[in-house]
Amino acid sequence: MKDNLQNIKGVKSIRVILLISLIIFVSSCTTSQTTTKNTETSQVAIVNYLAAQQNPDLNDEEKIKITIDTYFTLRYEGQKSITEQDFSSLVEDDTLDWVKKERDKREIELYIACKFDLGYQSYKFDLDYSSIEIKKNKAEVLLMESHQVVFNAIAPQVSGMSGVSHQIALHNKNGVWVIYQDKYKDENTQIIASSTKEEIKKQVDENYAANGENNLDNPETGKCQNIIH
Repeated sequence: MKDNLQNIKGVKSIRVILLISLIIFVSSCTTSQTTTKNTETSQVAIVNYLAAQQNPDLNDEEKIKITIDTYFTLRYEGQKSITEQDFSSLVEDDTLDWVKKERDKREIELYIACKFDLGYQSYKFDLDYSSIEIKKNKAEVLLMESHQVVFNAIAPQVSGMSGVSHQIALHNKNGVWVIYQDKYKDENTQIIASSTKEEIKKQVDENYAANGENNLDNPETGKCQNIIH
């Protein structure tokens, strides 16, 4: 019996390893022209998301929450690692306009974090769900995002944020809930809407130069130029 249990555990471990390897391979193929490199936490989150979508013991609402939680995990992991995360497996269409805008916004956020050493040393986010409406293969979710983060530059000071409202639409494709659109407004989404990435980058560079001797000695600063595509 002990040998059988060990064999079962071994098979499960192999399956998990193979699934993680597949995700890493797909990620590298779909984003070979970017600096995307999902963190271990992001990879595990995606594995759990895919497994949850096939779990018959979970209802649609639970699967939807796992989809959204994974989406936010990748966002925060990007800010912690200062590396763009590939969230294409979570969205219905990787070419949608909102996805492009979201990527542009994340690039700007990562560029600022890289220049001023504002990557997250640690983070904790909370999603307060107002409503989840499911109609056949479509769902609409209203939630409020809040977080507590520790920036590298000012650690161990904790910074908090609350009150960011998200309206997220999801579709069920072949039994898997994926995000169709995420509507929200924060300071950076408004900046992206009114300026190009190049204009924003120029302004960030000017602010960094003006900061002069107050700039932190960040060895990663030289790599920041590669963040903006």
